[in-house]
Amino acid sequence: EALMVALLAMFIFETDDGRKMPFGLALTLGFVIAAVSPAVVVVGMINLTARGYGVEKGIPALITAAAAFDDILAISGFSIALSLAFSEGNMVWN
Repeated sequence: EALMVALLAMFIFETDDGRKMPFGLALTLGFVIAAVSPAVVVVGMINLTARGYGVEKGIPALITAAAAFDDILAISGFSIALSLAFSEGNMVWN
């Protein structure tokens, strides 16, 4: 998701003189958009649990855990992409 948003952002957002958004900055935008809101997922899963849907197989708990893992990946990816976007100098050690 984040990569596709980044590629689309590079083509959509450009300045008047034709410069495109840098890949690192576009990737940070991708990770922000790709993050899942826990406020939406947890409330929805509590609602499904109260109705009894998927409780026997543990589906609401699995989806809540997957959303938490997705958020961890989004936060980590955002931090890495942000450091790449605003880094200076050589990216490879000499």
